[in-house]
Amino acid sequence: MIFPCWLFVVLLPSPARAAEEVTLWCAYTGQEEHGLRQALEAFERATSVHVRLLSIPFGAYASKLEAAIPTGNGPDLFIDAHERLPVFVGRELIAPWPEPLDTQQFLPHSIEALQFAAKQYGEPLSVKSLALYVNEALVGPAPVTSMEALIRLRQRLPRDVYPLAFEAENPYYAVSVLHAFGVSCSRRRVSTDSLASPHSARWPHCEAGQNAASFPRPQLGIW
Repeated sequence: MIFPCWLFVVLLPSPARAAEEVTLWCAYTGQEEHGLRQALEAFERATSVHVRLLSIPFGAYASKLEAAIPTGNGPDLFIDAHERLPVFVGRELIAPWPEPLDTQQFLPHSIEALQFAAKQYGEPLSVKSLALYVNEALVGPAPVTSMEALIRLRQRLPRDVYPLAFEAENPYYAVSVLHAFGVSCSRRRVSTDSLASPHSARWPHCEAGQNAASFPRPQLGIW
């Protein structure tokens, strides 16, 4: 599963600036911000176009974009995760990407994640994937390759130790588990229609039936 971070163009005009300068907003800090500034310096040397970078705290980032862009006080470009794309398009905050992308440079799914209504709205900058950390002192060295094996682990784990924990309130972590049981997620809705299939019919049984004790109930965003 991949989750692109992307760059896209603001729809409404920003304040008039010289053609040799563009403004870029991001929520990067630390090493990410340092790496981005180094890349922008190389870009400026190659193109003579100055990029004015503004790093905004993550907690205020989305609201600042939504407030600043309609009034003409936003950036020319900004960097964000792809899941907010439908919101930005619906509020007419961004424009389609101004030129065709060289798709050979990118993973196909990273391109598709930035498309909406058959239009391309961004260019991928980075791709992230989830990692599963295993405590072999509890689980043992043998890999866990199925949800059934994960449930069986509960029988030999200490009391109040659960075989799987992840942040349930964040779709970044939860969607892979939902997909594994046949739940389809789109930009508009979450569908459980496919739960009628033989491969996914065990999900309600695991959630509400005799194996429900294998997973802690959602508390503080953890399952």
